[in-house]
Amino acid sequence: MKLQLFAIPISVISLVATSLAYAQSCPNCTTGNCQSGQGTCVWEGRGTYTGDWQNGKKHGLGKESWNDGSSYDGSYVEGQFEGLGTYIGNIGGGNKYVGHWKTNKREGEGTLFKADGTQQTGCWKGPQVSPCEGNPPPKSDVLTSAPPSGKKVALVIGNKTYQERPLHNPINDATDLAAELKKLGFEVILKTDATYQEMGQAIGDFGAMLEDGGVALFYYSGHGLQYENLNYLIPLNAELNREADVKLATIGANHILDQMEQVHNGVNIIILDACRSITFGRGLSRGSKGSRGLAKMDAPTGSIIVYATQPGNTADDGKGRNGTYTAKLLAVLREKPSLKLLEFFNEVGVRVAMDTKQEQVPWLSSSPLPPQTCFAPCQN
Repeated sequence: MKLQLFAIPISVISLVATSLAYAQSCPNCTTGNCQSGQGTCVWEGRGTYTGDWQNGKKHGLGKESWNDGSSYDGSYVEGQFEGLGTYIGNIGGGNKYVGHWKTNKREGEGTLFKADGTQQTGCWKGPQVSPCEGNPPPKSDVLTSAPPSGKKVALVIGNKTYQERPLHNPINDATDLAAELKKLGFEVILKTDATYQEMGQAIGDFGAMLEDGGVALFYYSGHGLQYENLNYLIPLNAELNREADVKLATIGANHILDQMEQVHNGVNIIILDACRSITFGRGLSRGSKGSRGLAKMDAPTGSIIVYATQPGNTADDGKGRNGTYTAKLLAVLREKPSLKLLEFFNEVGVRVAMDTKQEQVPWLSSSPLPPQTCFAPCQN
């Protein structure tokens, strides 16, 4: 889940000082593993970090917010901003920076968004920026301000009626979401209770419909598992009696990304409400290479990957018409479709976390996205 964002700024100096202060070991790990794993740490009176840890330091992907309202969402190395990340707060005359970092400083290609609506894109070295030499941005570069211009295509799958461990809501989840997406101008392929062959055919049809500059959305509600640190979606007719069956009888989530990356989409959106089984099939119940929940997937350029709960955890199937996550997704889609994508999924995540008293905390992985990307025309 992307932590809730506020508008109160901090200075660049306090940004570095605050992050360095948090490079120390976690004083209050509220959930998960804040030594070497995934967990949430609270610094009393300062802020919160949720994400990857290694040797007691923030290391990997994470999301951090401070009590003054600023936030950072991106990559860390040994407690410091390093790699690709988004910072929101007062920074170098702007209120948002999306791009590359090194040891808590802007370094590499990035875009600074200013309060007056203008942007400054280039290669940064601390506060200094210059044109990037030798690597001009591609035509569909996600750091530009232009929204996606092509058609919007969605593949929506809901699998419910499994012979083993049937679920309650995936068909409702899929049909309800498909209806809302159609209202918003998406061309939708809807599949319910799909077999391996039907899922494979639908994914191929989906890939064939995609075109440059458009928006591609994939949604899956049903059973899923991680095996050898990869995610697999379970068709209705899957027979998983031994570990070797996983790669033969299920659909690898990476196949969806492969289809999306065949064309230069403006934005790719993957939503996985598929963390409902800890194990599936007799052959995976003990001593297997499978793990709880789904594994973290890195979002390629121009993509956002959304999980119904944190990687490694499981999600609630829900007691009403829809699953816990999808119920909130539908509500925000109906009420606030003009929110920018990261703000949109942040709103969904906040509602799920509050409704479940933090027992289910949605998660996302994102690369920089065009700033004017929304399900409906973006609000000013």
